[in-house]
Amino acid sequence: MFVPAFTYVALTANVLPRLRKSPTAGIFLDGVKQAAVALMAFVGFQFAREAVMTPLAAVIAVVSAVLVFRFKVNSAWGFWGARRLG
Repeated sequence: MFVPAFTYVALTANVLPRLRKSPTAGIFLDGVKQAAVALMAFVGFQFAREAVMTPLAAVIAVVSAVLVFRFKVNSAWGFWGARRLG
Protein backbone atom coordinates (compact mmCIF):
# COMPACT_ATOMS: atom_id res chain seq x y z
CA MET A 1 0.00 0.00 0.00
CA PHE A 2 2.79 2.44 0.82
CA VAL A 3 5.23 1.38 -1.90
CA PRO A 4 3.70 3.58 -4.65
CA ALA A 5 3.84 6.69 -2.45
CA PHE A 6 7.39 6.01 -1.32
CA THR A 7 8.44 5.31 -4.90
CA TYR A 8 6.87 8.59 -6.06
CA VAL A 9 8.66 10.54 -3.34
CA ALA A 10 11.98 8.89 -4.13
CA LEU A 11 11.64 9.55 -7.86
CA THR A 12 10.58 13.19 -7.50
CA ALA A 13 12.85 14.24 -4.60
CA ASN A 14 15.33 15.95 -6.93
CA VAL A 15 12.76 17.38 -9.35
CA LEU A 16 10.23 19.01 -7.01
CA PRO A 17 12.55 21.69 -5.56
CA ARG A 18 13.33 22.86 -9.10
CA LEU A 19 9.64 22.83 -10.03
CA ARG A 20 8.83 24.92 -6.96
CA LYS A 21 10.95 27.75 -8.40
CA SER A 22 8.62 28.04 -11.39
CA PRO A 23 5.63 30.29 -10.56
CA THR A 24 3.19 28.22 -12.63
CA ALA A 25 4.39 24.85 -11.38
CA GLY A 26 4.49 26.16 -7.80
CA ILE A 27 0.84 27.21 -7.99
CA PHE A 28 -0.05 23.83 -9.48
CA LEU A 29 1.78 21.99 -6.69
CA ASP A 30 0.03 24.14 -4.07
CA GLY A 31 -3.30 23.16 -5.63
CA VAL A 32 -2.36 19.49 -5.61
CA LYS A 33 -1.40 19.77 -1.94
CA GLN A 34 -4.71 21.44 -1.06
CA ALA A 35 -6.66 18.82 -3.00
CA ALA A 36 -4.82 16.03 -1.16
CA VAL A 37 -5.60 17.60 2.23
CA ALA A 38 -9.27 18.01 1.26
CA LEU A 39 -9.45 14.40 0.10
CA MET A 40 -7.90 13.15 3.35
CA ALA A 41 -10.34 15.26 5.39
CA PHE A 42 -13.30 13.92 3.41
CA VAL A 43 -12.20 10.30 3.79
CA GLY A 44 -11.53 10.86 7.50
CA PHE A 45 -15.05 12.26 7.87
CA GLN A 46 -16.49 9.24 6.05
CA PHE A 47 -14.55 6.86 8.34
CA ALA A 48 -15.73 8.72 11.44
CA ARG A 49 -19.33 8.69 10.24
CA GLU A 50 -19.22 4.93 9.69
CA ALA A 51 -17.39 4.21 12.96
CA VAL A 52 -19.69 6.20 15.27
CA MET A 53 -22.90 4.19 14.94
CA THR A 54 -24.04 3.92 18.58
CA PRO A 55 -24.45 6.44 21.39
CA LEU A 56 -21.61 4.76 23.33
CA ALA A 57 -19.31 5.12 20.32
CA ALA A 58 -20.26 8.81 20.05
CA VAL A 59 -19.47 9.38 23.73
CA ILE A 60 -16.11 7.61 23.37
CA ALA A 61 -15.32 9.71 20.28
CA VAL A 62 -16.17 13.01 21.99
CA VAL A 63 -14.26 12.15 25.19
CA SER A 64 -11.28 10.99 23.13
CA ALA A 65 -11.30 14.17 21.06
CA VAL A 66 -11.41 16.34 24.18
CA LEU A 67 -8.57 14.40 25.81
CA VAL A 68 -6.38 14.53 22.70
CA PHE A 69 -7.01 18.11 21.56
CA ARG A 70 -7.66 19.94 24.84
CA PHE A 71 -5.44 18.07 27.29
CA LYS A 72 -2.83 16.76 24.80
CA VAL A 73 -3.16 13.15 25.98
CA ASN A 74 -1.36 10.67 23.72
CA SER A 75 -3.92 9.03 21.42
CA ALA A 76 -2.46 5.59 22.16
CA TRP A 77 -4.08 5.77 25.61
CA GLY A 78 -7.48 6.13 23.96
CA PHE A 79 -6.89 2.99 21.97
CA TRP A 80 -5.91 1.14 25.15
CA GLY A 81 -9.04 2.35 26.95
CA ALA A 82 -11.32 1.45 24.05
CA ARG A 83 -9.84 -2.05 23.93
CA ARG A 84 -10.57 -2.46 27.65
CA LEU A 85 -14.23 -1.44 27.13
CA GLY A 86 -14.79 -3.77 24.20
